[in-house]
Amino acid sequence: MTESTIYNLQSAIPNALFHADNLPTIQRYVGDDSVDLVYLDPPFNSNANYDLLNKREDGARAKRAFADTWRWDERAVADYALAMQAGGAVARYMQGFCTMLGEGGMLAYLAMLAPRLVELQRVMKPSGSLYLHCDPTASHYLKLLLDATFGAARFQNELIWHYQTGGATRRRFSRKHDVIFFYTKSEQWKFYSERIAVPRSEGARLRAQRPTGARIAADDATKNPTDVLHIQQMNPMAHERSGYPTQKPEKLLEVLIEASSDEGDTILDPCCGSGTTLAVAQRLGRRWLGIDASAQAIALTQGRLAGADYKMIEENVVLAGTNLLLPSSMLWRC
Repeated sequence: MTESTIYNLQSAIPNALFHADNLPTIQRYVGDDSVDLVYLDPPFNSNANYDLLNKREDGARAKRAFADTWRWDERAVADYALAMQAGGAVARYMQGFCTMLGEGGMLAYLAMLAPRLVELQRVMKPSGSLYLHCDPTASHYLKLLLDATFGAARFQNELIWHYQTGGATRRRFSRKHDVIFFYTKSEQWKFYSERIAVPRSEGARLRAQRPTGARIAADDATKNPTDVLHIQQMNPMAHERSGYPTQKPEKLLEVLIEASSDEGDTILDPCCGSGTTLAVAQRLGRRWLGIDASAQAIALTQGRLAGADYKMIEENVVLAGTNLLLPSSMLWRC
């Protein structure tokens, strides 16, 4: 498979999965204005290492999925230089972060994301949307970086994904939410509230039947969801659970994909992890592009898309004989 063959994919993007660093992959193989929806769930700068949660029955040690630790090193310096090359607001904001934060882990994390956000903005169609999934560790800085990349006017929502999980503390309020920033490339974007409408409460429907003061029709049984998404995290026995430590529930991705894309649209997940975005996109009739630098993530994703038992996935990255993926030569390593 030659490089020129890869480039030809830009005009009509098929389903493709890349085991690679997402920055050079997007730069080289994803064309301008070619992606309808980006879901970006990067590391959160949690200063932790993450292992696959399910161990093999033979007692083998759990495998490292990825490390979410950042320091100011040669790679961070290179990422910062790329962000400065972008110029404009991105460069100015990164200079401000450098002055405010100094050369440390948080600046390295932001420097990693900045050039990637610039590339994602480039490949999005004018009608495209981006959802960036994070948590309060860096969300305040990431919103500024998104404003610099897309423009503050392109900010649409700060979504709160609220969930119930085990674990609590008596030292502060229990932390039970993630943040998802919703930005668009232009003033015209896709959003289908009717597809993700939620049921109205019984009280609201009863009030609508009263002839005085009713603000909705008596037969209007649904409403537009708020910016707080009450979607439960997967339980330990959920069929979709793959053992990937930061896996998100399919229901969450269903809401985002249904709201902001049509059948046949192209969905890009630059940090695809265990492949939740790709699996949901496939099921909903969308095309997809997935990228991850973790061999474990790629193996889980391929098995998931092939309908395999997650716990039986082996280390090999290439699965032959599935029509959901490109040939093994297209599983590109940069």
